[in-house]
Amino acid sequence: MASVSKEGRNYRVQFTGPDGKRHTLRIGRVLKRVADSFRDHIEDLVGLAKTGQRLNAEQERWLATLCDDHSERLVKAGIAPKRQVSQLGEHLDEYIESRKQIKPRTRHLLKETAGALLEFFDRETPLRDITKRDAERFREFLLGKPLGENTVRRRCGRARQFFRAAQNDRRIVDNPFSEIPCCVKADETKFYFVTHEDAQRVLEACPDHEWRLLFALARYGGLRCPSETLTLRWQDIDWANNRMRVRSPKTEHHEGKAFRFVPIFPNLRPHLELAFDRAEDGAEYCINRYRSQDVNLRTQLHKIIERAGLTPWPSNSRVAEIRVLRGKTSDSEDRVRK
Repeated sequence: MASVSKEGRNYRVQFTGPDGKRHTLRIGRVLKRVADSFRDHIEDLVGLAKTGQRLNAEQERWLATLCDDHSERLVKAGIAPKRQVSQLGEHLDEYIESRKQIKPRTRHLLKETAGALLEFFDRETPLRDITKRDAERFREFLLGKPLGENTVRRRCGRARQFFRAAQNDRRIVDNPFSEIPCCVKADETKFYFVTHEDAQRVLEACPDHEWRLLFALARYGGLRCPSETLTLRWQDIDWANNRMRVRSPKTEHHEGKAFRFVPIFPNLRPHLELAFDRAEDGAEYCINRYRSQDVNLRTQLHKIIERAGLTPWPSNSRVAEIRVLRGKTSDSEDRVRK
């Protein structure tokens, strides 16, 4: 049994450890109910240590609130596990390295968020020292950069993912990013209607047939660029039935969302046929020249639009893709969002 007593104005808790020895934990000048809470938790810890049971979440949370001196005393008494002091940089590196099956783009995004965290915090920052207020300040830090709201939300979501892994490994008790907004919101300011006339001017300004196919796939096929345009293979083109099988890397982890069939509209087919005629023997992908991740499609597209005598439509400069929403008009006009 544990007991509470006073030394002058200070409280102390005395208890008998699993080794049969009497131990004293001096907790200082606190309220009586705080001292009683210490006693109750210590009694639970002694009981668990004697029976070999594991700590529950409430007990782990309480131990995490203790100062280092109190924690070390309970460790020496044999009723609490030694604290793991994990540093932020070490944890981020270990987590990214452990994700062996993720795609290169996902790995790049995780590293991007890790870089932002290390820019705001130090690599040596203990995980347990990062608070919910620190998470809020990190979000404010991102908002101060030239990033859109949805980009900030995605990065905070990946930060939450990092800390959830630390929580699952019992390196921390609470996830400081648990209440930070992470869900992406629709932003209608990013929608822009590209007329057929403007689309034709852009196509004429494209430097080669592959760039024309890239733009036509987005404008007339409704494909995401680059994630869907660059994964389109010639074996996916069903010439006889005038349709193509589009793989969806962004949604393939959802059941039934790995691919979809898209009609080959009249405005798109000539660009596909020309690219097919000019493809090298044995070519697998419809787009070959612009597959490298070093190619900045957005910057090149802006130059092409300006070359066409048009003003680049509104976009979030940090998003490297063209997204198309299929319209319902009879002439198959589309709405393009960048």
